[in-house]
Amino acid sequence: MSKQQAYIIMLVVKKGKRGGNKTRRWIKKITKKNHIFESWNIGGTKYQAGSMVKISKNTKVTAEWTINGSRIILDYQENGGIRADKSSIVYYQGDEEINLKGIKAYKPGWEFIGWSLYADSTGGAIDTYIPEEDVKEVRLYAMFKKTITVNYKIRDENAYVLSNSKQEKYTIYNKATSAEVSLATLIKSWKKLHILRME
Repeated sequence: MSKQQAYIIMLVVKKGKRGGNKTRRWIKKITKKNHIFESWNIGGTKYQAGSMVKISKNTKVTAEWTINGSRIILDYQENGGIRADKSSIVYYQGDEEINLKGIKAYKPGWEFIGWSLYADSTGGAIDTYIPEEDVKEVRLYAMFKKTITVNYKIRDENAYVLSNSKQEKYTIYNKATSAEVSLATLIKSWKKLHILRME
């Protein structure tokens, strides 16, 4: 939470012209760009504007603020990332949409896909984003993918690799550590072995 200090000075005069105590109060008016005033803080206790408090000496009062917008957390660690170009973005109401295409996350041996509202998403990356109004914090997740290659090699009786050997690729995402592969079936025709993909 962002804070900006303000001061209220309470001066107590014991003898007024007509007797009794006289209290003089001065408040410094402050504003903070892109923030909304939340409360006054006196010694760790919060008071709403307009609250009546008893003060007998010069007192420091701190203004507490909330962002007039949203904080966007760029979570690159959930799916195994080690770093990102940025870890968070502050969006202020009325700003232009945030361009996420230029902000990348990194995971060794994996390809970065983009950012998503869902940790288990495998596509549909968000290119630009504007948070909903009154939502103070949003978390976006980095998506990653990796290609695993399966090489089928068929050798003849002389151990030579035949030309009809085959290669297949599988893609895994985010937290996955392996791909589930349906191995091909071999058939024999005209005295040669061929790979027949059986799904």
